[in-house]
Amino acid sequence: MQPILSLRNSLVAVTATWLCSSCQSVSLPPASDVLTKENITEQLFTINTGKDTILLSAAGIRVHIPAGSIKSTKTSVTVVVKEALSLYDMLRAGLTTRSGDKLLRSNGMFYINTREASELTKPLRLSVPAAFADPAMQLFKGMEENGRVDWQDPVELKVDTLSAYTIGKQLFEANCTSCHTVKHGLTGPALAHIESRWTNREHLYRCIRNSQALISSDECAYMSRAYCQYKIAMNSFSFTDYEIECVLAYIRRETERLGIPDTITIKEAELDACYNQYKKLNPSSAAEKQLSERKNNISPAVSAEYYNIGISTFGWFNIDAYLFDVNGVVKAKLEVFVEGSNDKIVNTYLIIPGDKIFVEGGLLSNKKGYVFYEESSALPLKPGMQAYIMATGKVNGMLVLGITPFVTAKEQRVKVMLKQTSQEKADELLKQLSLGKSSLQPKDDKAESDVSKEQEALLQKLRNSGWDCLF
Repeated sequence: MQPILSLRNSLVAVTATWLCSSCQSVSLPPASDVLTKENITEQLFTINTGKDTILLSAAGIRVHIPAGSIKSTKTSVTVVVKEALSLYDMLRAGLTTRSGDKLLRSNGMFYINTREASELTKPLRLSVPAAFADPAMQLFKGMEENGRVDWQDPVELKVDTLSAYTIGKQLFEANCTSCHTVKHGLTGPALAHIESRWTNREHLYRCIRNSQALISSDECAYMSRAYCQYKIAMNSFSFTDYEIECVLAYIRRETERLGIPDTITIKEAELDACYNQYKKLNPSSAAEKQLSERKNNISPAVSAEYYNIGISTFGWFNIDAYLFDVNGVVKAKLEVFVEGSNDKIVNTYLIIPGDKIFVEGGLLSNKKGYVFYEESSALPLKPGMQAYIMATGKVNGMLVLGITPFVTAKEQRVKVMLKQTSQEKADELLKQLSLGKSSLQPKDDKAESDVSKEQEALLQKLRNSGWDCLF
């Protein structure tokens, strides 16, 4: 394995050098006292250190503690588990995706320790669930300093997907092949890269279970466009969450095996962002009706795939991949301007739900804007992704929050307006943001103006690309 690790690290170093040949890393403000690790609930388990024990966390992490692996002066100890497998938990805990001066995309974070003084004498074995156990991911160790966690010392991970692939293959062949193949469309579209098209996983689940209801709801422009193209609703399937994840796992593996490129340039997030702008510009549209907000009830505990992990120390861990490794990443420029801070320094973040990217920004040396990677405002980004700028802090002792949605491009300037809010309202906004709600908008028109112009331009792009039946 050592040559593989050396090659991977060498490639990362070369890419980082290309992106940062003359960069000056941005200086971060003091750590947020709003988004903190204390916001994550501790899960406590009392165990006998002399016995083999298996723990199951709330999000589905399985922890195997071999007998005698925890050395303590006490026979009984309390194991503490914290987990941030969802983007929502990462956000409210302030757990950003950065390794030194390199940016990361995450598949979840967790913490394990004991209340009592102890040390590990044997590795603990963990199985961490994932909707897609990406083989590019590595395990990073968290280094805590000044209220932040920096992710270091990556090691390779083992992915358990065989059982999910087998079950998914059986379900796919029994239910899907009359209308779809992975590579070619039949009466429905080809299914390669289907998950990258459906950035809102709730919509994908609902499409599989009852596509006609999703079409009728007018909530998903991507679904409406597919119906417009194929003139038929998909059959309904009463699959469990686990069965859906198995089918998706099979499609992913077949896509990779067949080497099918992702040729869809306009994804659900971009289309929905434009569609929302269209509905604002055309209030007489049938789409103006009030849409009920739904929660994403897809639990990682029913995942079809797992990362198998061994840990020899306690603390924070992160399943991540370097952002440089992602196809389509370019050297972009992004500057953010915060209004309503009364000249107070606030914590500003770039959030990309599709890849679970959560990066904190720093104030430019001229103190007129925030950037996220280097002083020149350059950073590695994949264009066409639904993204958000979030700024938060306390002004005159009151909680303030601002969120501006946008679609990533090669060069952008984004404004965000801070407004006083309550902790409850802020928490609800974080939930919506973590689900990639492209309709999430602050009420201030000035803060929206740049984004609105960009989305109007994208509307024309969509019309020119054959998506005119919606617009």
